[in-house]
Amino acid sequence: AAWTTAGDIWRTLAPQLDAYALSFLVIAVYWLAHRRFFAMILKADAPVTVLNLVFLALVGLLPSTTHLVHAGGPTESAMEVYSALVVAIGVALGALWGYAALVADLAAPEVGRPERIFTFILILVTPPLFLLLVSWLRNPPPGVVPLAIAALFLVGWPMRLWVLRRLQRRAPDAAGRTRVPVTGSPRADHP
Repeated sequence: AAWTTAGDIWRTLAPQLDAYALSFLVIAVYWLAHRRFFAMILKADAPVTVLNLVFLALVGLLPSTTHLVHAGGPTESAMEVYSALVVAIGVALGALWGYAALVADLAAPEVGRPERIFTFILILVTPPLFLLLVSWLRNPPPGVVPLAIAALFLVGWPMRLWVLRRLQRRAPDAAGRTRVPVTGSPRADHP
């Protein structure tokens, strides 16, 4: 392709940059949730390890499906495959947190049951919201989906913190222990 202006270069690279931005944002949101969960999980048993590997294997598929979506322009079937993968990653992460926090009780005791349940529900609800976003944005121009995800994240993060603070105020620890800070970690050795 003959590039004569910076605009030509930008138009040529726009689909690849869009794909990169989309994958980066999806991986970043899941990484932040994963990091937050493991800051609250005190130990990992065999099921946690297996669920974590399933989660990571699914995340590893994101670059391939992103390429599929943007190789020939976003098509409906390619977006369905991509969206299904994003939901599968969310379900895997939800299963990981649900098992560790609600079934095996591997989370720090400072993390109350209401926070555990809210976090579990939040991680299961977020991927279907992504599906709704994708279904509303049919064949969007480059940059629209990553910007929409970034905007939702910037709105959703403070809302999550607000709900967690309210849950912590409502359900104080029966033993009088300090509650887990919503922006930090219950373990001093894990920032």
